[in-house]
Amino acid sequence: MEENMSRNDARKFLAQGTASALTLALGLTFAAQPAFAETAKAADPAPSASAAPSAPAAATNPGLSVDPTPAAPVVAPAPSDGPSPEAPAPAPSEKPAAVVFKDVPQTHMFYQEITWLGETGISMGWPDGTFRPSQNIERAAIAAYFYRMAGSPDVVLPKQSPFTDVAPSDPFYKEIVWMHQQHITTGWSDGTFRPHDSVTREALAAFFYRAANMNDDAAPAQDPFTDVTSANPFYREIAWFKAQKITTGWPDGTFRPHEPVTREATAAFVFRFAKI
Repeated sequence: MEENMSRNDARKFLAQGTASALTLALGLTFAAQPAFAETAKAADPAPSASAAPSAPAAATNPGLSVDPTPAAPVVAPAPSDGPSPEAPAPAPSEKPAAVVFKDVPQTHMFYQEITWLGETGISMGWPDGTFRPSQNIERAAIAAYFYRMAGSPDVVLPKQSPFTDVAPSDPFYKEIVWMHQQHITTGWSDGTFRPHDSVTREALAAFFYRAANMNDDAAPAQDPFTDVTSANPFYREIAWFKAQKITTGWPDGTFRPHEPVTREATAAFVFRFAKI
């Protein structure tokens, strides 16, 4: 089991007024990893990237459905003043919207969501200008996303790392510490955080659930997906994830809770979560 934290330990951070929908900032990746089971008290489920709608996603990113995502226009430059009446107006130029990441063309199914993620600073992408949408999101990257979504608040760093495998010199040490302080994650029972492990669909659902401070949300009377029953330690979180239309699962009615989440799916999830 990945975490020993009770869902009731989760605390609200987005509703604290420290961040707005457009100030979210995090980068996620997904590398296939073996499914992990967590106790009902686990604190760090590895949610999957069901950012996907009900239609199957690209072959490289199974598990992503293509249900419509909330419309969010790409930020466009402010219109400039038109020419004076004496001067003839120049022919309008039709420039395509700027691509934030060079490996995410406008034809990409999650172009809008990924571009938004870059424009808001939630994801910085890679130094070479790529986003690498089909890669799995890592736990360290997820911590960074949630931290940026909260407005990148000041963090009082502890004298000792809360996790045995996360050192103060690690790139996302501050973000991981913050995530732990907010009770969004407690790590694994052996004292590790496993920053480079991929985040699973069920874990991501739990992270969002806790971030929204929905700890007391009642469990549904009916199973949200054919492969998610009340026996699943994150049953309530996954049901909430679906009820908020952040995910619709797969066309066959499954959620596939133990599958890893890709960066593109994460972008879709974060985008939809910000529109709630």
